[in-house]
Amino acid sequence: MARPSNESEPISPLRELGTHFVDDPGLWLTETVQQLAAAFKAFLPNLIGALALLLIGCLTAYAVRRLIHRFGSGLDAILTVINRWLGQKV
Repeated sequence: MARPSNESEPISPLRELGTHFVDDPGLWLTETVQQLAAAFKAFLPNLIGALALLLIGCLTAYAVRRLIHRFGSGLDAILTVINRWLGQKV
């Protein structure tokens, strides 16, 4: 018995992907590269933001470290002078 014409044939998994791996393997590669590029373009602003935040954090840590060292050495000098005025050995 013949099939009615309104029923479609079962769709193969390769046809669902929209590519013919055997007929044109380059098409699969092209689509994959395009999808990868689109994903990278969507991720790029987040990556740039994360790198900027990392750079700002490193610069801030360096500045705070320098300030603490300068403040500490200045405080040490002040305490040394005060101890000498009071006649205590440093």
